[in-house]
Amino acid sequence: MRCAGPSPSGPGWPQPCCWCSPRPASCCASPAPSLAPEPLAGSAPLSEQLRSPAATAHRRRLGAVACVLPVIALGLGARFLGSGLAADLSGGVIYAVLIYVLATLLRPRAGQAANAVAALVFCVLIELLQLTAFPTSLAAVFPPVRLVLGTTFVPLDLLAYAIGSALALGLDLLAGGLLRARRARTATD
Repeated sequence: MRCAGPSPSGPGWPQPCCWCSPRPASCCASPAPSLAPEPLAGSAPLSEQLRSPAATAHRRRLGAVACVLPVIALGLGARFLGSGLAADLSGGVIYAVLIYVLATLLRPRAGQAANAVAALVFCVLIELLQLTAFPTSLAAVFPPVRLVLGTTFVPLDLLAYAIGSALALGLDLLAGGLLRARRARTATD
């Protein structure tokens, strides 16, 4: 292909194939290069890049972000629409699930079991904090703190936190397995 008009390069400059192409004259007969980026030498294929720690962390963080508001809505529904032991237990389970989701959001590269243990430990520490007067005095100043810290120690809440952490772990493992299977299916198609 030749361009109309003279080449803008002056004497002493290498003569390109034409003034609108940066390719040298020796490659004028060759086809135009592909616009697709070439993989770097030694780089992993796309399927492996999708499994990279950074890509996995990004997907886990996006999944956690998508879960935060629905879990908060469930927790508030259990708190304000329910009553009795069932509402208290479901609230504890949902609280532990929320803490798991937040742990995953903050630590997406940590293993699921590590996030479940971190959520359980955090919930137990918050419950033990209720043995002091601190949450009650803080709730007197700012009542919404009652929703986060609680005010009364209830040993049954510890069981609810264990169930919630295990439930969140199970759901996360299930969702991860389903997504991996879906990616494997689309990679082979």
